[in-house]
Amino acid sequence: MDLVWTWSQGQSNEARTIPGPGGIHSPGKASATSFCVFSFQLKKSPVKPLLVLYLQQPNKQPYMKVIASILLLFLVPLSLAAQPKADDIVGHWIASENKVKVEIYRSGNKYYGKVTWLKEPLKDGKPKVDHKNPNAKLRNKPVIGLVVLRDFVFDDDEWTSGEVYDPSSGKEYDCYITMPDKNTLKVRGYIGFSIFGRTTIWKRA
Repeated sequence: MDLVWTWSQGQSNEARTIPGPGGIHSPGKASATSFCVFSFQLKKSPVKPLLVLYLQQPNKQPYMKVIASILLLFLVPLSLAAQPKADDIVGHWIASENKVKVEIYRSGNKYYGKVTWLKEPLKDGKPKVDHKNPNAKLRNKPVIGLVVLRDFVFDDDEWTSGEVYDPSSGKEYDCYITMPDKNTLKVRGYIGFSIFGRTTIWKRA
């Protein structure tokens, strides 16, 4: 989450910001007649701002700085807490309408996911296999234990540069994963450009 603190003067709208920790910015110098706007925007979100706080106090610049400092004491922890950490993705997740459970794990600096449970593990009385795999030599491999997420790297606040494999179709897609909250994943599979794809929601098991 980005927190932007902007001061303006009179008819102008000057916004000088200084980068700070956790994506938080501090203001440039305020004017004698000033107002302060706090705007919150989730990173890469088209919605801007999510929340605006407006304060105006003519000729009371020190007073406004005190108010702003007090507010930042509460808002800084909120901003930092919103940033996922690399290993937050590790664990068991329910996918595909509660039909599949995937364990996501770390190997080196990359993340992978393998199927650990199927709601319907049998077909014709036998364990389901990867029968649609384009590689004929792999078509007898059981779906349980199959690696369906591979080579993801954590970049800022998402897991990118990976691939997701769909055993039901035998197709593999480019993929990135985001975490709206600690118990939810958005898994976006696509071909070529992410706009041409589909997002599925996974829940922590």
